[in-house]
Amino acid sequence: FSIAQTEFEYILKFSSFLGASDFEQSRNLTTDSEGNIYLTGGTSSLDFPTTPGVYQENYDDRGSMTIGNWGPMSVFVSKFSSGGDLLWSTFIGGPSYDRAYAIEVADNGLIYIGGRAGEGFPTTNEAFQQDFSISGSQNRLYGHQNGFVAILSEDGSELLYSTYYGADSHGFFRDIAIDDQGYVYGILNAVRRNAPGIKPNAFDTSHNGGEFDMAAVKFSPRLD
Repeated sequence: FSIAQTEFEYILKFSSFLGASDFEQSRNLTTDSEGNIYLTGGTSSLDFPTTPGVYQENYDDRGSMTIGNWGPMSVFVSKFSSGGDLLWSTFIGGPSYDRAYAIEVADNGLIYIGGRAGEGFPTTNEAFQQDFSISGSQNRLYGHQNGFVAILSEDGSELLYSTYYGADSHGFFRDIAIDDQGYVYGILNAVRRNAPGIKPNAFDTSHNGGEFDMAAVKFSPRLD
């Protein structure tokens, strides 16, 4: 028994730094059908590169009383062409600690992100949970935290939908997924008390004690 071996030749198409004068990390990336590359994560750099006309060009450095030991951070979303050109880049954040872990691009070009957010993160009027929820003990590193899910326009200029999700100071979305009908799926990690919107006929309707549970979440389509 033998397995035929195939040799592949990998060619570096481009390589680039993305950052500024302070700390940043990219937590996820994805591509679209044209080969464009989308990155998201968190940055503490006030001078992180953004581009004109995007949703939020400037870092929110006001600070808040609910920040943990690591200080403030802002979500960033950056889009590169398949050849490595920066097409656009934007902040999405408030004065607290905000960081994205997940990014997906729908067939219609809309960009979905999910992660953790602090007090003052931007939400939209039709959000499932427009207001930040503080309960329980503060996350020592990040401060009080909720999960968030947000949708950006294709060109990064509009925040079309944004919601908190959580009733605890530790919960956050480690990953999200979307389907071809526009439903959004997420797993909220580090849940320490009942999450909002649990259905009476859910598989498990209450927190099970101990330290952390998870919450499986499905959002209905918000946009055409």
